[in-house]
Amino acid sequence: MMGKTIKIILLIILICVVLLVGGCSVILGIMNHRNDNYWKHTETKGEIETKYTALGAYEVSTAEWNADGKAWQKYEVWYPSELKEGNGTYPLVIMINGTGVKASQYQAVFKHLASWGFIFVGNEDENSRTGESSAAALDFMLGLNEDKSSDFYGKIDMGNIGITGYSQGDVGAMNAVT
Repeated sequence: MMGKTIKIILLIILICVVLLVGGCSVILGIMNHRNDNYWKHTETKGEIETKYTALGAYEVSTAEWNADGKAWQKYEVWYPSELKEGNGTYPLVIMINGTGVKASQYQAVFKHLASWGFIFVGNEDENSRTGESSAAALDFMLGLNEDKSSDFYGKIDMGNIGITGYSQGDVGAMNAVT
């Protein structure tokens, strides 16, 4: 009798665990979907906010390159897909991460910004305050702009290069340009 009771209790515990894990998976899936599509779920009031909260007209592609053992690990680039076939140039923006945050954690934001016709570059630097990783990202992209074998050859609008950051990245932006 005791063995049967233990089996029933274990079965109930197993069912509870399965339901808990399944429920958590569903909740995480919904959260990830909302995060990846935040512009669809954001309520805006003004005309400008409504326009720019939506995705822009450009389809977006991504590329990444290894940073050759540097602390920032890799360069990640989001850009208008038409860049490869067209003759136009595009503004370049270097995005500097906040403390403990990597560019790969903000892919939806970079995609959104690139959909408006920008080339956006980030990296995996979690300690970006020195500006070193951002200056390296800029140098890397400028090198691609001059490399005839690169898809980015002659594609960067050299008169429209920006740098921005959030949190610790604000300090990194100032350090990178000075």
